[in-house]
Amino acid sequence: MLNPTTSTPQTAAQEQVSQLVNQAHHLAAAHTLTINERTKPTLLRPYLPQLLSNLDDAYHHFADAADEAEPVSYAAEWLLDNYYILQQAFQHIEEALPSDFYHQLPKLNHEDSSLAGYPRIYALARCVVIHESCQLHQERLKRFLQAYQEITPLTMGELWAWPILLRFVLLESIVAATNQLIGREFAPTDNIPPLMTHTADANDIVAAAIPSLRRLAQIDWKLFFEEVSLVEQILRQDPAAIYGQMDFNTRDQYRKVVEKLALAIPHSEATIAEAAVSLAKQNMTAEDPAAQATQWAGLKMPRTNHVGYYLLGQGYQELEAAFHYTPPFLTLFQRTLLKHPTFVYLGPIFALTLLIIAALLGYARLYQTTFLTLVGIAIVLLIPAMAMAVSLTNWALTNLLKPTVLPKLDFSEGIPATCQTMVVIPALLSHAHDVHSLFNQLELHYQRNSDPHLSFALLTDFADAPHEKQAEDKELITQAIKKLDELNERYPTRPFYFFHRQRLWNQAEGSWMGWERKRGKLHEFNQLLRGRTDTTYYVQCGHLSKLTQIQYVITLDADTILSREAAPRLVGTLAHPLNQAQFDPQSGRVTAGYTILQPRTEIKPTSGNQSLFTRVFAGDTGLDLYTRAVSDVYQDLFGEGTYVGKGIYQVDDFERSLA
Repeated sequence: MLNPTTSTPQTAAQEQVSQLVNQAHHLAAAHTLTINERTKPTLLRPYLPQLLSNLDDAYHHFADAADEAEPVSYAAEWLLDNYYILQQAFQHIEEALPSDFYHQLPKLNHEDSSLAGYPRIYALARCVVIHESCQLHQERLKRFLQAYQEITPLTMGELWAWPILLRFVLLESIVAATNQLIGREFAPTDNIPPLMTHTADANDIVAAAIPSLRRLAQIDWKLFFEEVSLVEQILRQDPAAIYGQMDFNTRDQYRKVVEKLALAIPHSEATIAEAAVSLAKQNMTAEDPAAQATQWAGLKMPRTNHVGYYLLGQGYQELEAAFHYTPPFLTLFQRTLLKHPTFVYLGPIFALTLLIIAALLGYARLYQTTFLTLVGIAIVLLIPAMAMAVSLTNWALTNLLKPTVLPKLDFSEGIPATCQTMVVIPALLSHAHDVHSLFNQLELHYQRNSDPHLSFALLTDFADAPHEKQAEDKELITQAIKKLDELNERYPTRPFYFFHRQRLWNQAEGSWMGWERKRGKLHEFNQLLRGRTDTTYYVQCGHLSKLTQIQYVITLDADTILSREAAPRLVGTLAHPLNQAQFDPQSGRVTAGYTILQPRTEIKPTSGNQSLFTRVFAGDTGLDLYTRAVSDVYQDLFGEGTYVGKGIYQVDDFERSLA
């Protein structure tokens, strides 16, 4: 029979977790934070060189012993075999713990802690490393933080600093242990007590700490953060059920707004997040589409129901007002600029142009120049002075206004049925090789962006001609249909379509051509998607019954590359409620959101070096254009962009904006 008093491994593990939870509760109740952080400059980064120096000495000591065939401990073997891991940990700490970030971390009170003046999260890292004897595991680390926050919440900055300071404390442990093994006294700076306050053997500490560093490097810290963050849990109560469906970068964007506001006012991050959710709930009614739903995937809904409206949208000032917060002067100045974009942009250009010309004319007058000569000089200087003024204005506005990164829904696992999308290439069919190259391009788009709710189509016209029909027309259509059938046979979802228009007489051009060229292709195609039968698309091939379900269209040029998984990101961006177009019922103008979005376009790397011209004008190549935030003065100031023929639009909103 088993002795009922004997502890099984499972029971022992549960007891250890229980002790860890109790320790977290005890610390949470005991910790108080300092109000004046300037009373004691207790920095950790200056401590790194001392740790690294001690570790280097130990490494060389063990390496020399091994070279001389002297017996070494298994801790020495761990260190010699895995020294690169320790170097990587040092490098990570130096890069991930900048001074500005460190100073924002809450510090412990000077009166009730041996780590007074040091970050609270550092004290927690020391506690858990000592308790676990350097054997760190993800679930226990998570449970420790959750237990601490059952009594006292941690800031988001502290949660992001958690893996950094765990590495720091593990390195402290290794240094203390190796110094003990080589008989060298460990002398930490200032008032940091020696780490080795437990009875663990120094060899065991090294043998446990190095694998723990490896495990820390393998943890998905983004997922870990969201599982322990109280702000994350609060924002996921978004009454519109949108927050949880966004991608990580957008959720992080929301959280940073909360974090920034919490640093400016005497309220916690959790309180601010709760206020944003509360404002969204106040605007939720039983008639709203999201009121009864737990999931949302692109249907129209009031943006005021979404918590993001009060963090990134126009409702942010309502959130500020809820806490009686007055933003600093620079923020108010930036908002003023955005309210009067035309004056803000054209005013400085006009003033700087006059100033530059006046300065140069004043210099010219020193040489007793005649009036007519001065007028001539002013005329000559007008264009270069204006160019210089535009450059100076753009430079100033770029530094004053930050680029706006649009929020996105996460469609990485697939585009939902309510957001069915078609990728189209408007093009001309002039020769047989056009058919081959266009369908090859369409197939490449599919291979890079395969999705059950993503279709691909060619929208084509014949070349302009003196007659409505040409001898080669029928053969081109036959080849195109044959190529389409081959592609649809090759792929089981049959995602490809082919639409071709007839020529119409254009009196102004004096020829037979496709109506309104590219613009006409898209306009008539939109009408086709909404059930119109009177368009000039007389050739329509594909699974036509699905056309009325298409909500979004991605239009590309024949030579444009749609990068891998770019289509779901584009759809996820335009489908986000803060990006959906809102119209003024009286004027029909777009008052918020967008009817069409286009990513930045660049020359592809293989084309950027083909000639001197492309090398000069190609700019940066080989970068992910769909995730880089780049300043564009016109976009940042006016909230609008110049359409270059490529992008994504919502069919109904696009047509309404053109009506």
